[in-house]
Amino acid sequence: MGAVTSARGTILELTKDQIMSITQIALFVPVADVEDLVREIARTEAFSPIFDPTWFQQNGKHIGGHLALARAFLTFRKSIAEIAEGSP
Repeated sequence: MGAVTSARGTILELTKDQIMSITQIALFVPVADVEDLVREIARTEAFSPIFDPTWFQQNGKHIGGHLALARAFLTFRKSIAEIAEGSP
């Protein structure tokens, strides 16, 4: 049982270290830049079927996933900014 606890402890420590590394890297990305990215992807999703339907037919299926990822990163980035500033 001790080996399992030890291995689990090591995995948890590694996971924590990885999360901290990702967090530190994310702090270098300005929130305003991520907000601009979200707006640009949303704009592309809205207008590309009108202005470039051929491109949209070939590539549009990926836009929703990119937008969801950008929005999730924006939420994450804002959350770590609040924590870094000492907000709850």
